[in-house]
Amino acid sequence: MTVYRFYTPNNDWNQIKAAAQGAHFFLYRGHGVYWPPPDMPSPPVGGFALKNRIISPDEIRRDLRPAPGAIFMLYACFAAGTSSLDTTGISSAEAQRRVAQYSDPFLDIGAAGYYANWYGSAFQMFIRFLFEGKTLGEAYESYFDFNADTVERYVHPEHTDKAMWIDKNYWSEQWKYSNAFVGQPTATLTSLFDPRAMVVNPPEIACLARPGDPPKAFDLVVGCTTPDTFTWRAFIEPAEATWVALRPSLQGMAGQSANTVIDPGGLPNGVYEATIRIVADDPNLQNGEQTVRVRLTVSDQLHQVFLPIVLR
Repeated sequence: MTVYRFYTPNNDWNQIKAAAQGAHFFLYRGHGVYWPPPDMPSPPVGGFALKNRIISPDEIRRDLRPAPGAIFMLYACFAAGTSSLDTTGISSAEAQRRVAQYSDPFLDIGAAGYYANWYGSAFQMFIRFLFEGKTLGEAYESYFDFNADTVERYVHPEHTDKAMWIDKNYWSEQWKYSNAFVGQPTATLTSLFDPRAMVVNPPEIACLARPGDPPKAFDLVVGCTTPDTFTWRAFIEPAEATWVALRPSLQGMAGQSANTVIDPGGLPNGVYEATIRIVADDPNLQNGEQTVRVRLTVSDQLHQVFLPIVLR
């Protein structure tokens, strides 16, 4: 991973938003932000506090362009519910409002996960759990601060396809909401970020034969880097290369193997070349068009050399 760090006073917003272009993770540790005076019963919350300016939720929506499905982690007042300004415990409804408002701009720009926690090790552990293969929800539930007896599970009021979980700790004789998750609990890093791409093996086929030898078959596998499937079609070029064929047909599904059949029968001595062009039916699939080189050498005299293997 490439990591960009911005520590005060060197936390210029233009540099931050440039580094965040296409980012998969965005971590913020700093002051939480509220907008009207603090004596207002329920001030709107959200944004970042940098050295010389405050970044509003609308600026986040306008300026940040992370990778689709990016994951945001915040250590800040209001981000998980409770704030250091609270003189008494807040209600569940108020915690939900704050978490929903704080996470909303990130969801608006395509985030798949939003974590907010007050422990210093939280970011490190959440990321570790995700890279171990846990889902976004499992990573939240695996951190020691999670309590199955106190967690409250809702959906985000503005993004109803996203879960919103808030949890609390009993500190200083009052409940404080300090651990929140918003997003797609069943998603993983693989499902969010691994590119869907067509994989063709082998990339080339070479065959040696004598005139009149029987046809030879070679496995050709068309697969996908993810569990997704797609259909594909194959074209043999040039059309005059009738000595090569694909069996059982020139089309198939991802994950299926086909036989590349090479028939030297009737061919005089020489070297023959062709390509099998494979095209996926999904235009959004990476590497959706690939070619397999096929080379046939026909000769009366074929010599085989056997080399000894010495194991020590």
